[in-house]
Amino acid sequence: MGFHDDAIFPSQIAVDSTFGWGFQTAILTSQSGSEQRVARREVPQHVGDVSTGILDPEQLLELKAFHLARRGALYGFRFKDPLDHLSTDQDPRDPDTVVNYTDQVIGTGDNAGTDAFQLTKTYVSDNYEYVRKITKPILGTVVVGKVVSGTPVQLTENSDFTVDYSNGIVQLTTAPDNGEDVLAGFEFHTPVRFEEDADRAIEVAFQEFKYGSIPRIGIAEILDGGVASDEFWYGGAYTFEGAGTDGNGGSVRVAVSATQGRYNRIDFTSGGGSIQLPSADSVAAGGPHFFLHNIGSASSIIDNAGTPLASASTNDLYQMYCYYNPGLEANVWVAQLS
Repeated sequence: MGFHDDAIFPSQIAVDSTFGWGFQTAILTSQSGSEQRVARREVPQHVGDVSTGILDPEQLLELKAFHLARRGALYGFRFKDPLDHLSTDQDPRDPDTVVNYTDQVIGTGDNAGTDAFQLTKTYVSDNYEYVRKITKPILGTVVVGKVVSGTPVQLTENSDFTVDYSNGIVQLTTAPDNGEDVLAGFEFHTPVRFEEDADRAIEVAFQEFKYGSIPRIGIAEILDGGVASDEFWYGGAYTFEGAGTDGNGGSVRVAVSATQGRYNRIDFTSGGGSIQLPSADSVAAGGPHFFLHNIGSASSIIDNAGTPLASASTNDLYQMYCYYNPGLEANVWVAQLS
């Protein structure tokens, strides 16, 4: 729900479209001129304008059919970035450019027997790098290998590994030995949706179109997919009701999320239940992201790993904040009793 995984944006329109990337950084400047920079989003979002790729009425009608089938911005789709859709850094327009299984290191063997690895692409500048998660590889393009005793060895798909092309997970038949690098090359799509303006209306005057005038038709990368009903928007509210224990005496665990509402009323009819927060790495530092109002029996608030954060008595209202812990190199939830 929320993504048409077999829907690929028309290639002839995509190749002449504009497509770029950007972060969301807030810069706070004092009267003295000193500044604080706040990362509102740690992950860049790719955005573009596909109207620039429409060269004739037939393509406009093709785009209309594609837009209607996606229900505007409701369903996401795959888009092939003309500039960046390969695991290699070579020019994708060069006919001699091909992907190779040694292009990227996507993981390293450990003593835990890890055998599933997420496809990633690493961008390097000087001594700094950015690792991009690749979730939509192009079917049949993924090649995988590993380094054995210092020598790269290519693996065979379906016998040595399989690929989930809907999420970019490579599953090895045999876990790599401790310290062995897992390698991969691939082509990939960017998961995108139409922007809100394009969702509301695309107004095209045919007389203007003949002279090359067409409004912006924006697309935006999907960073965390999902479809929510109107009443479940991020500023809305939601109520959890039911017993705090199951029929076998075990604890009932309910999960809160941004799509279910910022204010959550917890109404367990018996004690022992727990309220689980999403991964702190999925939200920006700051808050409060959630208000947890326990109007029923006593319950506990836990993070996504099950670590207890607070014990909520009847009528307790907790505000949930998130901050970056440098020691752990990760975001951490904090419960503040109101």
